[in-house]
Amino acid sequence: MGRELTSEEITRIEREEIGRDKLEQMRVQALAGRDARTYRTLCDYLGVTPEDTDLIERAETDEFVEDRYLRGLQLKEKMNVLSSLRNAPRGKQIEFLKSLGYEGVKIAGRTQSVSLESAPSKNVYSFYMRELSSLEKEVRKLKRELA
Repeated sequence: MGRELTSEEITRIEREEIGRDKLEQMRVQALAGRDARTYRTLCDYLGVTPEDTDLIERAETDEFVEDRYLRGLQLKEKMNVLSSLRNAPRGKQIEFLKSLGYEGVKIAGRTQSVSLESAPSKNVYSFYMRELSSLEKEVRKLKRELA
């Protein structure tokens, strides 16, 4: 099997530093080497009708399988995060919220937010649970999509 185009090669193609003849040669090599992705990329780029539709279908199937695999890993990672965050102590809650980019929390009766460290525990906890709930929704959505 041939090799996949590197991001540098794709950038060079986009800048047209590689001539059409060289691209056509690479396309034919990809076809001969059964390199589905490179073949499809070059056919698309050159505006050429693919001779081998089975190879094009394989590229699409490979991308679909890879996408499902990556989404499965994403689901597993999020589920691991969720299990480690349930019933976490206040310090872990603050750490989690900061990892999401939050520095403060709004408190009733105040116009400005208060730092997470100085906010009352109940405010940090409710904010934390809201964010955790969002993460749980993402996990459920990923599970449905992967089922």
